[in-house]
Amino acid sequence: GPGIAALLTRVREQHSLRAAAMSMGMAYSKAWRIVNEAEGQLGCKLIERDGARGSTLTPAGERAIKAYETLQADINQVIAAKADALIAIIKE
Repeated sequence: GPGIAALLTRVREQHSLRAAAMSMGMAYSKAWRIVNEAEGQLGCKLIERDGARGSTLTPAGERAIKAYETLQADINQVIAAKADALIAIIKE
């Protein structure tokens, strides 16, 4: 499903977790759970909730976008390599 990086990117653009969730066709409760779980795993806040200004990313939130994008690229490369190897085995 939609990852934390995509969600954080939308929050950065829209200054609202609710608006970010809506723009992704996701329930606010689900978006909140994704952020909450990521914050729990990382042990730091990713989003700063400020009543007047809405939500902004913390410095950790900014770094998380880059880190998760890098991780996803690595994962995609591994999957592509494995797929090629499987196809080779099947075609033997």
